[in-house]
Amino acid sequence: MEFSSGNYEKTLWFLSRVETTTMLIKNSSKILYLKTFYEMNSLETGMSMLDSYIHYLNETKEFTPNRKKILKLNYDILRKLYKIKYTPEKYSDSDLDHLISEIKNSDVYYSDWYNEKISELKNIVKKNK
Repeated sequence: MEFSSGNYEKTLWFLSRVETTTMLIKNSSKILYLKTFYEMNSLETGMSMLDSYIHYLNETKEFTPNRKKILKLNYDILRKLYKIKYTPEKYSDSDLDHLISEIKNSDVYYSDWYNEKISELKNIVKKNK
């Protein structure tokens, strides 16, 4: 709720108090942390957390192979969003269109949020050209 309202500091506060008793809660918390850092422009913190997240995905045995595949696709998209936001001058509209296509043709979670961020990035990429 706080995240959707743009209260990112409060989101982090609540996340720090979440008991990650199940894999679903743990994974959802990690994704929400990543989305929150992205929104706060804490890109270096988020990119560091992305490194931890991929290690977590690679090491955990609790997810089915299909679920793990979808989670890794989410990781890939988040990583690309972070990279584009961090260095928009290195990317073009076609890179963003390719990412939109990737999302559209997959079963990733959070596709609405991803597409919203891509729309924002299109404006930033255009300004840097």
